[in-house]
Amino acid sequence: LNAAERLAGGGFSAGVIDLFDISDFDAERFHTTLSAYPAVITLEEGFRGRGGVDAMLFEFIARNGLPCRMFNIGVEGGYRFDLGSRLELHEKAGIGPDSVYRNAIQFLKSFTQ
Repeated sequence: LNAAERLAGGGFSAGVIDLFDISDFDAERFHTTLSAYPAVITLEEGFRGRGGVDAMLFEFIARNGLPCRMFNIGVEGGYRFDLGSRLELHEKAGIGPDSVYRNAIQFLKSFTQ
């Protein structure tokens, strides 16, 4: 939510969908919602590229022919043995508010220029 607010403040229209259950959602409504955006950025607290929300969304977008580009932000595979607050650990793992904002801006600017 923090990153979405910062993106909106920078002139990017940002919506947020909390997709906590990938096995039961309204696919038609989801399709309509995603159709309104040229880009979709996913954020996962889990490992990216391991068959989670990112894989489900890549397939959903491709299968439905949606004209949006997608970028996934998530934790790289592997173990970490860092100490710190939840916020500090999220930043180290690349999923903290500042990391998410920086990656989102970089992605969005890559195809709007």
